[in-house]
Amino acid sequence: GAVSRNTEVFNYYYHLGVSYLTNSEVDLENPQFERAVEAFIQAISIEPENSDAHYNLGVTYNHLGNFEQAVDEFDAAIKIDRENADTHFELGKAYFALKRWDEALDSNKEAISYNPNHVGSHFQLGMTYLKLNDKGSAFDEYKVLKGLNQDTADDLFDSIYK
Repeated sequence: GAVSRNTEVFNYYYHLGVSYLTNSEVDLENPQFERAVEAFIQAISIEPENSDAHYNLGVTYNHLGNFEQAVDEFDAAIKIDRENADTHFELGKAYFALKRWDEALDSNKEAISYNPNHVGSHFQLGMTYLKLNDKGSAFDEYKVLKGLNQDTADDLFDSIYK
């Protein structure tokens, strides 16, 4: 019936987008992020309430440096699925790139509230604190990271004391 046909078409475009996105993250010589954008937009036109499609479109926009558009997609994903730590983390990345430090802090704290061991968010929170000249809070994130991922902790430490 009509429902399964729409689901099939959605799945086609969604998985096409994921494959373009994944391949582009691996094959940096031949990125196809624009094709991923087109596929995710098609998928969203069929299932506008699919948070994964909005999330992946946002990730793709982050890769392309289209941070304002990324923010819109992550906001759409969060309206549908509030408790996805990765969505809040990626939103924080977009805000960080836009130098919107307070919003970057809030997004990463939100991510950590849903996943206290989210390495990326602890790192990004530390880096954001540095942008705000708050070395003490950045060091607090370093201490958390030491228990989660030593390499990432070392990267933050180097940023604090460079």
